[in-house]
Amino acid sequence: ALRNKIKFYKIEPAHIYNIDKKGFIIRAIRTIHNVDSLLLSRSAHTDKVSKANRAWITLLACICANGSALPPSLIYEAVNKGIQLS
Repeated sequence: ALRNKIKFYKIEPAHIYNIDKKGFIIRAIRTIHNVDSLLLSRSAHTDKVSKANRAWITLLACICANGSALPPSLIYEAVNKGIQLS
C-alpha cells in the first residue's frame, strides 16, 4: 500500500525521512559551599537540591531513505514555559 502511494505520487527516496526522539534527564553538579552536613542529610533538603540541578533534554535523530542523515538535534527544556502553553 505504501509502496504503491510512493510510486503513484513519484516520491523520491531523498524526500522520505524517519525521525526518532529520545528524552533524558541530565543533572548539573554544583559545588555547595558552607552547607552544614546535617542539612544535607535531611531528605527534603537533598530532594530540593537534586530537583534544582536537573533538566529534561530531547535528542532527535533523522535519517533519509537514500541513506543520508541529518545531524542530531537537541531540544532543551524551555526557560519560560508560558510560551509553550499559548
